[in-house]
Amino acid sequence: MTKFSNGHPQRVWIKTKGKRNEALDCRVYGLAALHILNPNLEMLADELEKESMNIKKVAPKTHNQTQQDYDRRIRESYRDPDNWIKVSDEWLENGF
Repeated sequence: MTKFSNGHPQRVWIKTKGKRNEALDCRVYGLAALHILNPNLEMLADELEKESMNIKKVAPKTHNQTQQDYDRRIRESYRDPDNWIKVSDEWLENGF
């Protein structure tokens, strides 16, 4: 919203009652950090492009390979005694 102060226009933010403001806060903090750090974005983009050219092309996994990898990780997680997610039906009886 634009308000006038001493005859000069000023842009101000007026929060709507009952609305949350965290998304705007995060955006402003991110922009402030970017301004403070002042990175050379063109140089970073060039480096990323060079790195992507040097990466070897890997054949994409088939759906079956991906499913097998997922199943293997699930089986390994059940074998791990220190796994923080315990397999039990207690939550069904007691609720969350």
